[in-house]
Amino acid sequence: MEAQPYGPFAYVPVHDRPPITWPNGARVALWVIPNIEFFALDETTPGGSGNVPDVSAWSKRDYGNRVGIFRMMEVMEKHGVRGTVALNADVCDHHPQIIEAAGALDWEFMGHCRTNTQRLC
Repeated sequence: MEAQPYGPFAYVPVHDRPPITWPNGARVALWVIPNIEFFALDETTPGGSGNVPDVSAWSKRDYGNRVGIFRMMEVMEKHGVRGTVALNADVCDHHPQIIEAAGALDWEFMGHCRTNTQRLC
């Protein structure tokens, strides 16, 4: 790819583009992007009480990694919906079972910070 000031794709304003057609004449496209995030119990959780450990803030978020994501995977697989995960990198270290299950379903991964416990500066 040759570097260009406008990026790798030619500039085409939206009103000059051909209409989008979806498979089977569908009128709507759906993109399911579950956030799979890591929140450490031994750190302050943004939006929490500020206490360490902040069990009430952490437990709401930890449920998703223990139960919620696997229920979502089951329902999405049943209906033939493939996900794209907005993934915190720390999930790979702390919950590799989630990564393995999502990979087995042929889901895609996109980066979503390292952890949600710490803000980027």
